[in-house]
Amino acid sequence: MGIADSFPGMTFVPTLPVGDPISFSWKSDQFGDWQQSGNWGPVGMPNAVNHSATFGDVISTTQTVFTNIPVSVREVQFDSVQGYVVVGAGTILVSQGTSSATTISALQGMNQFQVAVKLLTNTSVDVSGAAAVIFNNALDV
Repeated sequence: MGIADSFPGMTFVPTLPVGDPISFSWKSDQFGDWQQSGNWGPVGMPNAVNHSATFGDVISTTQTVFTNIPVSVREVQFDSVQGYVVVGAGTILVSQGTSSATTISALQGMNQFQVAVKLLTNTSVDVSGAAAVIFNNALDV
């Protein structure tokens, strides 16, 4: 008998401790699924409040990354002159761990969120020079 059996009708959500920040970098020069760990380095994928997702200069043309489920990150950084488009039926949930500020930044390129983005905490959006971050779907603050 588990704890849920003792309290019928209640929903229990496990909470995991937040560890040290982990940075993941997109490593595929093609259309790809956020949830496929092979598209990221190191092995795994960003999907926790202590994770950051970097979309760097590994692409030779504009590339699309999709997520059809919600994913959590503390930071998203775009750093390619080619630009990225993040799409899908999921949501990018931006939230902080215990010690990190949350940011969305574009150092280069014309980048788009065509997926919903939900800011769960104060978040900085930093855009350098000729770079851009365009929110084409819901931006929930």
